[in-house]
This record gives sequence, C-alpha cells and structure tokens, in this order.
Amino acid sequence: MTERTITDASGRVLVVRELDPSDMLMLAELGGEGATSRWMQIALLMYGVQSIDGKPVPPCTTKKHVMDLAKLVGNEGLGALSREFMGKGDTEQADEAAAAKN
Repeated sequence: MTERTITDASGRVLVVRELDPSDMLMLAELGGEGATSRWMQIALLMYGVQSIDGKPVPPCTTKKHVMDLAKLVGNEGLGALSREFMGKGDTEQADEAAAAKN
C-alpha cells in the first residue's frame, strides 16, 4: 500500500496510507446507518492516518475512535488531508460547512 507524508499548517507531519475497499467497508460498518456522507468523507481521511509526528496511530476500530482521531488531527490536519486527497482548500471546506448548516 502506498503511504504519503503530509505536513499540515502547524508543521505536524502526518503519514497516511492509501485505503483499500475493505477499509471503506469497515468505515461504512463503523459509521452505521445514521452516518452522513459528510461523516464518511471525513472518516475516510482519518482512517488512513498511520502516525502524527512519528507517533503511531492505532487502527480505528470504533466510531468513537474515528471521532477521537479527528479531534487529534484537528482543523489544520483535516485541511492538509483534504487538499492532498480531495484537492480542497480550507476556504472551500469552510464554504461547504457553512452550506451544510443552512
């Protein structure tokens, strides 16, 4: 599997592995029936995080673990992951979040 090294705006280094179809199925299972498409988008970005600043991140096995990891990665990490994998910057992300609230 391919790994990428990404540096976020605060200088943290995230190592992220490419997800395979079984990972995507696992996330769908973790999210459950109530998972929104936005939750799945963010969870897909989080699920591949292998380490942050050289500290290993254990594989997510529960929805709470995915949410805890998202909190740890934070907005700057999410922005870096989004730009790397989805080609979206912070401004586009903020626009989408604002639209989702309306």
